[in-house]
Amino acid sequence: MTPVEVHQKVKERFGEATESFNEKALDPYIVVKPNAIVEVCRFLKEDPALAFDCLSNMSGVDYLKEMEKTIRKLSYRHSVYTIFDDFIAMSAIAISNAVDWTQKDEREAQYMKIVKRYTKEEVNEFPKLLAMLTCQLEKGWQDALGTLYMTLEIQNQYKGQFFTPYTISQFMAKMGMGTELVPQVKEQGFITMMEPCCGAGTMAIAVAEEFENLGVNVHTQLHITAVDLDPTCALTTYLQLSLFGVPARVIHGNSLTLDTYSVWYTPIHVLNGWTFKLRRREQQPPAAIIEVARPVEAPIPEGARRMTIQLSLFD
Repeated sequence: MTPVEVHQKVKERFGEATESFNEKALDPYIVVKPNAIVEVCRFLKEDPALAFDCLSNMSGVDYLKEMEKTIRKLSYRHSVYTIFDDFIAMSAIAISNAVDWTQKDEREAQYMKIVKRYTKEEVNEFPKLLAMLTCQLEKGWQDALGTLYMTLEIQNQYKGQFFTPYTISQFMAKMGMGTELVPQVKEQGFITMMEPCCGAGTMAIAVAEEFENLGVNVHTQLHITAVDLDPTCALTTYLQLSLFGVPARVIHGNSLTLDTYSVWYTPIHVLNGWTFKLRRREQQPPAAIIEVARPVEAPIPEGARRMTIQLSLFD
C-alpha cells in the first residue's frame, strides 16, 4: 500500500483529525491532532489492510515542564514569583493592547516598566514562554497556568492561596450544569457566568469545557465575568480565557466591597461586540412574574398548633 493510499484510509476514517500529509518527504508522514493519535495508531495496527506492527519513533514536548525550566533559569537575578508575575503581566498586556485601545497607553507604559528590569537576552525568553503556553493549551481544556503556579510553589500561604485541581473543577462543573441549560441558551441566545473568586480561572475553564460538551458554542453563546482580588490571579485567568477564545470580562477587584481596580476584556469579547450584547440584555424588561395561588391550608389540630409554637425557636 502506498503512502497516498494509507493517508486516504486514515482521512476517510478520522476526517478533520487528519491535519496534513507530506508525500514528498523522505519518509512520508501524516499529521494528526494530539487527542486523536491513540485512536489513529490503533486503527493503523488493527485494520487488516494496514496492519502496522512497528513504531519507529515517538516524541513529544512537556510544555509545562519546559516553562518551569525557563522560569527557573531566569530566576538567578529575580525571584521565581517575580518572573512568573512579569510573564503573566506582559503577556496579558500584549494581548489586551491588540484589541482594547482605550487602555493601551497606560498598559504600554506598565509593559515598558517591566521590560526595563531585564536584559535583552532575558526579555527574549518571555515570548518563548507565551508560545509554550499556547502550544500547551492547544492540547485541550485545562488550567495550565494554575498547575504551573502550584508546581513552582509560589502560592501565597498567608492568604490561604491554593488553586483547585482542574479535575475537581470539571467534576463540579458537571454536577452544577445539566442539559436543561441548552434550551435556555437557544431561547436567550447566550448565557452568562459570574465567578467572584476566579484564582487562575480553573472553574471558568471547566464550565466552558462542559458547555462545549453539551453542544453550546462557547465562543458565541457563553460570556464569563471573573473577579479576583489578587492581580496576578486576575491576569492569569484573563490570559487563559483569551487563548481559549472565551468571551470574558476579567476584573481585578474585590467581590465583597465591589471595588474595581482594572478591567480586562478578552479579544473575542471586544471583536464580537459583547459589551453591547450585555448592555442590551441588561436593558431588556424582566420576565413576567407569574403569581401562583397558595393552597388553602387545612385546619391544624390544637395539639399540633401548640407543638408548632413550641418549636418555632428552632426555625
